[in-house]
Amino acid sequence: VDHAIDNFPSMDAVLARLDDLVDAPDVKEGEAYALVGERGAGKTTWIDEITRRTTSPVVRIPLPDRPSVEQLQEQLRDATGAPEGCDQEALIEHLRASEPRLIVLDGCQNLMLRSVGGTLPYECMMDVVSRTTSQVVWVLSFSHFAWRHLEARYNGRNLFTEVISLGKWSEEMIRRLIDKRMGRVDYQLTYDELVVDRVEGTDFDNALVRTKGRFN
Repeated sequence: VDHAIDNFPSMDAVLARLDDLVDAPDVKEGEAYALVGERGAGKTTWIDEITRRTTSPVVRIPLPDRPSVEQLQEQLRDATGAPEGCDQEALIEHLRASEPRLIVLDGCQNLMLRSVGGTLPYECMMDVVSRTTSQVVWVLSFSHFAWRHLEARYNGRNLFTEVISLGKWSEEMIRRLIDKRMGRVDYQLTYDELVVDRVEGTDFDNALVRTKGRFN
């Protein structure tokens, strides 16, 4: 993606694990990764990028709504080509018998509610994940606050090899993103008219730098 900047932590490691699994499925196993960040931190962009980079089979499952256990199982069956109407055990056996692949779920904060029984879809998902890493590299994305709730509820216990955290964007990263996107469309940003105090020479140059920084 020409207008993106490199903000893809741990992606190379995930891709390497996927390559190992595809090249030697009888020797290697996949892993499960939690991709965690606040709204707008770049989780979906991270997923877009890993999907673009790999040549291995990819299944991508968005979770825009809050599915019940039954609805989640149906989504997994439809996305992975499992037999229609099969139960969870049959779904797991289908994944174990399938070719090695990457499976990504975007929006896993929708697998839970802060209520009695509210984490049943999440627990269903983790049962599938924990029993199919022989053939699958899993990436599940969570909002920051949902992840904190899970950590508190399960006392920090999870099945993920790594928690990939996407932190807040720094001002420097934002500046690079703006500059790269403007360059992509061959558009030159100028800040001259935003300088409030009209000064000349080096004072104006310094004021221009400060104004650009405040804008970013």
